[in-house]
Amino acid sequence: MCGADSWPKLGEFEDADAFRTTATALRDYLTGEHLGLPEGHVLWLFGESDAQRHLDRIGGFLQAAFGDGAPRGGGWRVLFFYTGHGFFPSSPTEYCLALHDTRPPLREETSLRASSLGRLLRAVAPDSDRVLVVDACFAAAAVRYMQASLDDVVERRVRTVLDEEPAAGPGSVAVLCASDQNTWAQLDGSLRWTTFGRSLLDVLTGGRHGAQAALSLREVCEGVSGLQRSKAAPAPELHVPVQAAGDLSKVPLFPNPAWDGATSGPVPEPVPRSPQPVPGGPVMSADSVRRSVLDVLATQPEGLVRTGTRISPRLMAVVRKRCGLTEGDEVHAVVKPRVAVRGASWVHVIAFTDSGMHATTGDPGRFRCGYDALHELGIEMRVSWFYPGPGHSRSDYYLELSAAGESISYGPWSGGYAKKLRAVLGAVRAAAGRTG
Repeated sequence: MCGADSWPKLGEFEDADAFRTTATALRDYLTGEHLGLPEGHVLWLFGESDAQRHLDRIGGFLQAAFGDGAPRGGGWRVLFFYTGHGFFPSSPTEYCLALHDTRPPLREETSLRASSLGRLLRAVAPDSDRVLVVDACFAAAAVRYMQASLDDVVERRVRTVLDEEPAAGPGSVAVLCASDQNTWAQLDGSLRWTTFGRSLLDVLTGGRHGAQAALSLREVCEGVSGLQRSKAAPAPELHVPVQAAGDLSKVPLFPNPAWDGATSGPVPEPVPRSPQPVPGGPVMSADSVRRSVLDVLATQPEGLVRTGTRISPRLMAVVRKRCGLTEGDEVHAVVKPRVAVRGASWVHVIAFTDSGMHATTGDPGRFRCGYDALHELGIEMRVSWFYPGPGHSRSDYYLELSAAGESISYGPWSGGYAKKLRAVLGAVRAAAGRTG
């Protein structure tokens, strides 16, 4: 939690208690009766100086929390919150979050730069899901820095991309912004709150009637939008710039105090996949792993993953036959088959059932990994190069899957689809955490 309520060396920014009020109220929400996080799960940097120290402390805090069991943040959700002044120091291509000691002529260097924050989170917590809430002017300008630039990869050779891409991680990113990239945020009439912060806390602590037991970030944003409209205040924006593990904005995250138990349908856990800090990393039962994995798969694009009633009878029959399932093993999700480089699409199947993950490339090429071993799933991408003639080459991509003494070479695929598969399976492995 970062921000400031005074900027003694910046005459253009007025001091405002509203920022501290907002930050303190959100901290109380996180550690109080609503969400109940241990105080040790919250790093409070509000009002502190030194941009480099901010980055060092954030990185160290996350690494200590993850421990040896999840060094890249797999299975964890990271929330970053800033309230204060956001500005463009000299160019619309760099967005900065002002700290207490931000000062001229080095406004950019003495601020928390969105680009630096994005690089840090990608480096320290690439496998985590990351939720950023920016309560500042021009907040949506921060979104572009939360994903790797395409310019970093499009001009490189395929081999180089394959070597470096795993550093990006399988986690997803969602950013809730107080305003768009061209709009000033506002304080409320009492000057004790930011309008966005007050609306956000009202939704989180009051809940939404007619919704499920836990609210997604998208539902929270919709509630905040309604309150902001009633105040004639800037509308918030919600962005999901990285969806490697699915659309994070649709995942239930926050308990809904207005839920009366009457809503139809299954009741989601308030904060799925949120591990407790135990020696050696997060520990979950096999049943918890199954729920967590299916949570991730439910947010994947329908063109990539089918879940529940979206699995057609024909696809269900193919899955049961190809994977050799027993009559009582229920199928919950299927990675939708695509046409492989060589071979029929219906031969290649990945399914998630009551018992675990199943993959097949046709008899006898079957692979099974139970939920108790899914955290050990090995996912390696292999590329085979063919040279049919002088000056010509072709590449086939395979995913080498392994766990619990079993393995399978799943492919061949085009490079683009193989990378999507690896991202999905990486997110599944991260959701599995460590079982016990």
